[in-house]
Amino acid sequence: MTTEKPIGTKFLNVDLDIRTQSGLDELINAFNSSAFVLSKTEHQASFELSEIYPASIDEAVLHFSLLIKAFPLHIRTIWEQCEVRQMNIGIQGGVEPYAAYFALSENAVLLLASIHAEIVFTVYGSGLS
Repeated sequence: MTTEKPIGTKFLNVDLDIRTQSGLDELINAFNSSAFVLSKTEHQASFELSEIYPASIDEAVLHFSLLIKAFPLHIRTIWEQCEVRQMNIGIQGGVEPYAAYFALSENAVLLLASIHAEIVFTVYGSGLS
C-alpha cells in the first residue's frame, strides 16, 4: 500500500492572453525580455512573466500592469484595440484543504481596470480520483 501525500490547492501563475487582428508582433516585442511567449498563433498570444516568478496573484497583476502602462503610445493603442486582454489566473486544485481562498486586492482590481483587462480563473483538477 502506497501512502501518497495529498496534493494541496495552490496558486500557480498568471498568464496574459491577448487576441488582436493587427499589431501582435509589435505587442510581443514591446514586452522585451520582461515576459515570454507561451504560445502564439496568427492573432493570439499568451505570455508569462520572465523576470520574476510571482508569489501571489497581486504580484503578477502588478508586474504585468506596470509593463503595459509603460508601453509607448502607439503600442498602448494596439493594446486598447485587442479583442481579448485577459489575466488568466491558474489555480492547481487539490484534495486539501477543504476550501482555499485566493483574493485580488483593491489595488490589483483597479490596475486591471486601468489597462482594460479581464480576469479569468483556470482551475486544474487534482488528478486524484
